[in-house]
Amino acid sequence: MINVDNWEERKVHHREYWKLSNKRAVIALTADKEGDVPDYPRPANSMDCWYDPKWRIGSSRHWMGYTYYGLDAYPLVSLTLGPDLMAGILGLKLSYNEHSEWVEHRDCELSEFRELIFDRENYYYKAMEELLLAYTEDAKNGDYIIGTVDLNTLMDGVAALVGPENTCYELMDHPEEVKRVQKAHLELFKRVYADYQQIAMRYQGGCANWLGVFSEEPAYYISDDFIVMMSEEMFEEFAREPLQDMARYLKRCLFHLDGENAVRHLPAILSIPEITGVQVQATPAAQSSELWIPQIKRIQQAGKCSWVEAKSASEVMDYIQKLPPEGLFIRVHLDTEREAHDLEEAVDAYYCGKGC
Repeated sequence: MINVDNWEERKVHHREYWKLSNKRAVIALTADKEGDVPDYPRPANSMDCWYDPKWRIGSSRHWMGYTYYGLDAYPLVSLTLGPDLMAGILGLKLSYNEHSEWVEHRDCELSEFRELIFDRENYYYKAMEELLLAYTEDAKNGDYIIGTVDLNTLMDGVAALVGPENTCYELMDHPEEVKRVQKAHLELFKRVYADYQQIAMRYQGGCANWLGVFSEEPAYYISDDFIVMMSEEMFEEFAREPLQDMARYLKRCLFHLDGENAVRHLPAILSIPEITGVQVQATPAAQSSELWIPQIKRIQQAGKCSWVEAKSASEVMDYIQKLPPEGLFIRVHLDTEREAHDLEEAVDAYYCGKGC
């Protein structure tokens, strides 16, 4: 594995995380390796940054080669054609620049989406399949892990079809249409997810996604960012049942709680037994540890896994000193390999001081 020589040992820590039995926090620590890191030449056509398997694999290998993977981290490629891929598979147009993707919503009511048809010959579906197959073959010797494709469903999937503003109107004017389309979209997600997950897991003995937690059993994340625009009452009416359905299907999942405005729904999310854990998304305007430690405590007290991204070595230490290790996953990227080694020593010293 690229820049990792003890992958089997690290895998044990990830396995323990899912079972809430890890005795130190699982920490995905990365840093830039020492020395100058040359840029990888960008293609003349910006679309190749998204759709050309050869260029993307070359770029991925380049950056992984210049990355230090410490503690429980490992080289991971989490493939995406943008968060609105499902809308593209349903026939909407996706637009791109070098760094982002957006969907051209239809300015219509949801009633116009009478059927959500899954066509495996769809351009976007085939392009993602081609990318995934190319990466799978390139990584089959174990150089890196391939993450399952980024796919959005639930209310985010509905909003991708007609836009967030129209979706808000539909919640008030045509609630049954929202429920109908959300249910159909989730059933479509299950079929697309199963196709892509089967390819990604072909050689690597497990799976991952952009959160970086490895699982030897099928696992995924659940994103429903639209809930920040919903009241607690609307959450109960429109979000709870689909969330429970998706979590039941996935069996092992982390809910993506996107920002402090979503925190009001945390009690409801924690009350869904099928949800394995919660990933808290720290907001740039706040000190993440200061904001999220109380919420992570609630997650852990509910008997669920937690996931958080730290912005610095000091924040990592703040998390591990104030939270129990069981089911705690922290991701952090530091600027230099020297900083990474210093953090590794500090983490080891802290846990050994508690009786490692």
